[in-house]
Amino acid sequence: MGLDIRYYGHLEPCPTPPDEENYPDYMLKIYEQTEWPTHLTPLKPGWHSKGGYHSEGRFRAGSYSGYSRWREQLSQAIHGVEPRTIWQERHWENKPFFGIIHFTDCDGVIGASMSGVLANEFKEHRHFFAARVPDDYALHIYDDFAHAFAVAARSGAVIFT
Repeated sequence: MGLDIRYYGHLEPCPTPPDEENYPDYMLKIYEQTEWPTHLTPLKPGWHSKGGYHSEGRFRAGSYSGYSRWREQLSQAIHGVEPRTIWQERHWENKPFFGIIHFTDCDGVIGASMSGVLANEFKEHRHFFAARVPDDYALHIYDDFAHAFAVAARSGAVIFT
């Protein structure tokens, strides 16, 4: 078991939902998120088509505990605090990486708006992270997320499963 990340660019809402038992490969269902509703913006829950010009990919972010450790490294490197501090104190909301540090470690979706914010933050802080976390695996995960959010920023989504 571990955290798998799938990402897509250029998703389009599907006006007519397919048969839930037998849907085509170019379709995917986005589920409602009650804990992080703003992370989904501008996507709406429901069926989406990958469209003709879509991009997609996937990667494994590690075991759940491995991903949690990576998120701790990110939080410590950028802010000097544990993720728990960011989860509990509201003044972190406009700080870099809030959108991923204060987010589920399973079964969540980040839409294009938050993906765009995160893509810029990953790009802007890469050198800073690399200097403070001299771990090739952690940097590899960082780069995977950077790419995923850059793709999803183009009318897409990053899906944590």
